[in-house]
Amino acid sequence: MRKNHTCFIAAFFLFLCRFSAEDNPGIFRQLCIKESFTTAFLQEDMEKSSWSTASEASLFLNGFSGKIAWKTDALQYGETPEANPPAWGAEINGRELLNFPLTIRFGQISCAGSASCFSSPALSQGTSALGSTSRSAAVLSASMPGYSGWQRPLGAFASLSLTKFPKVRHFPLNIRQLQLNSFIDAEEKCAAGALLSFSAPGDNRFSFSYTAARFLISSENTQWMNEAVYFPENWYLFQNLQGVFANRHFFSKFSLNLYQSAINPQCRQEYSFSWENSLFLKGFSLNVSAFCASSPEIFTSSGKRLTVVEQLRINPQATFYLPGNLAKMKAGFLVLAEEKIQTDGETRLLAKASYSSELRTRKSCTRIQFSASGIKLGGSFYDILREGFSCTRTEALEGTVFCLSASNSLFMTFRPSLNLSYSYAKESQKSAYRASLRLNFPRAAVSASFYLNSKEEQVKSSRAEIKASYKITKKKLLFTAAFGIKYDFM
Repeated sequence: MRKNHTCFIAAFFLFLCRFSAEDNPGIFRQLCIKESFTTAFLQEDMEKSSWSTASEASLFLNGFSGKIAWKTDALQYGETPEANPPAWGAEINGRELLNFPLTIRFGQISCAGSASCFSSPALSQGTSALGSTSRSAAVLSASMPGYSGWQRPLGAFASLSLTKFPKVRHFPLNIRQLQLNSFIDAEEKCAAGALLSFSAPGDNRFSFSYTAARFLISSENTQWMNEAVYFPENWYLFQNLQGVFANRHFFSKFSLNLYQSAINPQCRQEYSFSWENSLFLKGFSLNVSAFCASSPEIFTSSGKRLTVVEQLRINPQATFYLPGNLAKMKAGFLVLAEEKIQTDGETRLLAKASYSSELRTRKSCTRIQFSASGIKLGGSFYDILREGFSCTRTEALEGTVFCLSASNSLFMTFRPSLNLSYSYAKESQKSAYRASLRLNFPRAAVSASFYLNSKEEQVKSSRAEIKASYKITKKKLLFTAAFGIKYDFM
């Protein structure tokens, strides 16, 4: 039955493609089909070798786009394959159809954009010292389903975006965009949001967004630290307010989350607040960010407890040009200190530091990064301000994980790219080695990777992977075939 259902949807997409291409050539834009096959082998037990497939089709018409995706779970050779139900989603663009600024999405879509702040409000945990932040306030959006999207309930999303506003005489602010969004699914989860952005003289830009959502969460039978925390399954309100100011030399963004308290009835609202700032000068930038939460008793929209209480991140970056503009070099240093609740219930102040550099010429790009995470600084920020650092150098580096990575890309016909990385955990004496090579051709790509993990100088696991893909383009049809092999040595 599932197979017939999948074939019917695929045949319907092909029918739309043929109908649009022959009878309405101005409507049809492109049909993209992707097929992938992956197989995995186990050296210790070849009978446990498995395989899986995944398929994806996307149709693009004038004012309409649709997508279906399905996959088979990993099966051992000889087992009867059974594909999961297909995940699907569609979008209607009113601006292209009727010149009306309304976009509608429906299907097994997921809530995204500013709604992600409700599940991950803390600062990014990335270690790259050459990263950048978004220069606009986030707004509620919805994303199309992937291979595993069949598990999501049906939902609908609508977005009204207005961009043409008359200029008010003698008023310094000009409205650039007003956007109103809403989302709802079959499980009655709903969200609504608004975005307002405007410009001011001197290339100054402001934007504000507000998002409110209702999620069904529960901590029943959920263990937290060494004790169980219970509260009944119920609908809880989440709110997010963001504001951004940006110009050529300065950027500032704040984000305030309000949570309806689940386990503390006396406190109606819990909150978390983040503030990101960047200063841009000629060839130099300084990024300073901070995060704090009102208490460690905050449950996010995913039903998990927030473990990060406070954060402070400092990230200076510099750009240099060699004489004659033969090469450009970027270098950055990042320090992130965070007060985090550990699994034993105690609060510890941990830090991570990283250095990243990039050398780019007309024919190549080389990146090097060194990072150290898990550095112990003490109990909290307040303890350090009052008593200073309480950990010795040996104690601070006891649980540190060091990582060194390097990559090189050549801007040639097949654009080869080589990546090497090594990490070492001092406390557990675990080491991890990674090596990968990728070749990019106009219509094909090939990559090979090798992973090795060891503990106390003894190899615990190792794996090799090979992936290849090839694209075929015929008029407005794009077909991509992908193949992957995984081999576990131990």
